[in-house]
Amino acid sequence: NHPVLSSMEIPASERRLLQVMMGEPEHKSLILSTLKDAFLSHPATLRVVAAMRRGSESGESVDFQRQIAHLTEEDRIFVSGIALEDHPASTDKGVEGLLKDLEKKYLERESAEIQRAMERAEASSSTDELEELIRRKHENGRRRGELSRSPRWKGN
Repeated sequence: NHPVLSSMEIPASERRLLQVMMGEPEHKSLILSTLKDAFLSHPATLRVVAAMRRGSESGESVDFQRQIAHLTEEDRIFVSGIALEDHPASTDKGVEGLLKDLEKKYLERESAEIQRAMERAEASSSTDELEELIRRKHENGRRRGELSRSPRWKGN
């Protein structure tokens, strides 16, 4: 049951990312060159993306089975389930929007963590640390603002 439960927990944008990577090889290089691991929150998504990166490093065409060969059986079941799902074809613009959506969600998680760290720094009267956290929070907010002004991923 664990593979089924793991696949149900995956955020929709990460599921869509894997669908595009596995089913639409023409978008894979854009994803792998742009995506930062920090943008991903689901451990299985991180493992699959890492496997696909390793498979793409050689520069030669590597089939999907060879790319995921070193994943655990649980991860292979997870990937197979996603690969078999029907999904609409994606465009370059849709993939770029998906990547922006993943970054925005990452920034939201990071902002919440910075806020918690700021509260701890205030409680301990650590002014140097607090100043750095305020700077990071400002930069985070600026980047989220940039992403909010750009078109959001609409699932295509």
